Amino acid sequence: MRCLLAFLISVLFTLTAHAQTSKELIEKAKIFTGQGDFENAISALQKARIADPESAEVVQSLSFVYFLQRDFAKAIEIGKIAITMPKAEEQAYQILGLSYKSIASYREASKMYQVALKKFPNSGVIYNEYAENLALEGNQKAAIALWEEGIAKAPNFSGNYFNAVRYYDGKEELEKSMYYAEVFLNLESYSARTTEIKNILVKAYTQYLHMGSSITIEQIQVYRKELFNKFTANEKKPFLPGELYEHWKYLNAQGIFEAYNQWLLGETLNKPLFTNWVAAHPKEWDSFIAFQKSRVFKLVRTY
Repeated sequence: MRCLLAFLISVLFTLTAHAQTSKELIEKAKIFTGQGDFENAISALQKARIADPESAEVVQSLSFVYFLQRDFAKAIEIGKIAITMPKAEEQAYQILGLSYKSIASYREASKMYQVALKKFPNSGVIYNEYAENLALEGNQKAAIALWEEGIAKAPNFSGNYFNAVRYYDGKEELEKSMYYAEVFLNLESYSARTTEIKNILVKAYTQYLHMGSSITIEQIQVYRKELFNKFTANEKKPFLPGELYEHWKYLNAQGIFEAYNQWLLGETLNKPLFTNWVAAHPKEWDSFIAFQKSRVFKLVRTY
């Protein structure tokens, strides 16, 4: 009994030591990767793989480093292993998809994304990247169908809105463009993509209201206020999801709906006039910015 106990303690210690070693090596690999030292990152991950051969994180990380090193053949080889592991995550499929797309192997990527969606049927990321892959193949109709399905399945993932707005830019479905753009800007308010979407939103309102290049923020605000009042009176929401309507309702009650419209559209329409408005309405603007920074916009479902 004493020998058996000693053996079990020894095995437990060995397993713990291996797990710690694997974790330490992964952390070292992250540091090397951040420094652009891919060779040492790969070396650390290969050691981690020996220490813990069942670790999906190790294999996924190894595939990613090969991708960053632009060794796409190796990234695909390891990536194929990563997605077959029982604990494979969405990121493993993302990395493999990026590797396929880097060598224009779109058909193989599509097959892989189909498998990924069976495992992660509500993944906004997978829908988005699968759709991007189809767009690269030139199949725009299939791409927008997937982006919109991704919006329905994962309404708080901003990437599908971003690509849907870009798809509808210049097309006749202006209400969709306006709705997707506004939701995107609330989900991803301050990013490198925000300016592009604000420009598309202004263009869509200009076309929708038939104002030409002379459109002003005041004209847009009159329309949005009328639309809000119509929703409130009839409780009909033609293109607004319920959460966005409730967002408008709260902003209006707090007296910062105009400031929100200025942030959403005013600066893009006419920056000098926007600057003047902010200077003339410091209380409203400061209240809106404080609210904007304190809240997290969430959607439960889309309409």
